[in-house]
Amino acid sequence: MGRDEAASSARWQNPGAGRTCAPDRWHRAAAGRRLCAAGLLAGGLWCALAGSAVSWGQVTATAPAEPSTGVGRAPGGRWENEVAALEAADRALVRSGGIAFIGSSNIRLWTSLAADFPGWHVVGRGVGGCHLHELVPVVHRLVGHSRPDVLVVSAGINDLHAGRSAEQVAAAFADLVKTVRAALPRTRIVFLAIAPSFARWDERDEQARANALIREFIASGRGGPGLGYVDAGAAYLRPDGLPAPECFVDDGLHPTRLGYARRAARLRPQLEPYLVP
Repeated sequence: MGRDEAASSARWQNPGAGRTCAPDRWHRAAAGRRLCAAGLLAGGLWCALAGSAVSWGQVTATAPAEPSTGVGRAPGGRWENEVAALEAADRALVRSGGIAFIGSSNIRLWTSLAADFPGWHVVGRGVGGCHLHELVPVVHRLVGHSRPDVLVVSAGINDLHAGRSAEQVAAAFADLVKTVRAALPRTRIVFLAIAPSFARWDERDEQARANALIREFIASGRGGPGLGYVDAGAAYLRPDGLPAPECFVDDGLHPTRLGYARRAARLRPQLEPYLVP
């Protein structure tokens, strides 16, 4: 463990007890020092809901936004400045293809992305704080020029935190697929499962429901060919199923450098098959 990870882990220890704090204890210790989810968080294992009774028939996708290229492209709303900067970065790329990661702050803060996938052509297009449904009208501004071979979507956690349902998150992913297909029909689209964290541990059941709905949608073939689902959430968990302190920075939500490295190690073998046309 490096010095940064060791320091992070030490901050998550329960003084005097000599053991790592459970999520609810971490929230009490963090009160007044950082922004956290309201209330005390329950313990327990991360629930995969593999046997969930939810059905894709419960989800109704809305019509996708028009492709946002050229004059009259879709505005980025409250994230316009970030979207415009990422659009400029995409247009500046000389090389097309490869893998593009889009999503919220967990992608924006992944500054070691290239180093974590050596030998691969990867780019990050994260919009901090953004919701999955907000990516739909602007996705072509983020990756329309570079035209990636594989588009990895890591979003939805903020939608749920803001009160949207698992069904709405799944519908937003379906909208995103339709929108990307309209202009990039050969791009393979992979959903990266919403991962557990300390700060949103009490939302894990709804996160798992959203994951299950999206996984079912992909498996059903309703979104067409070239869709995939990968899960690296276990990278952030201890053997007992609780979040690993060394994988999170002080806010209990975003990964440390070690957390990102563990995530990448789990993702590489899962993503490799999608690189083959």
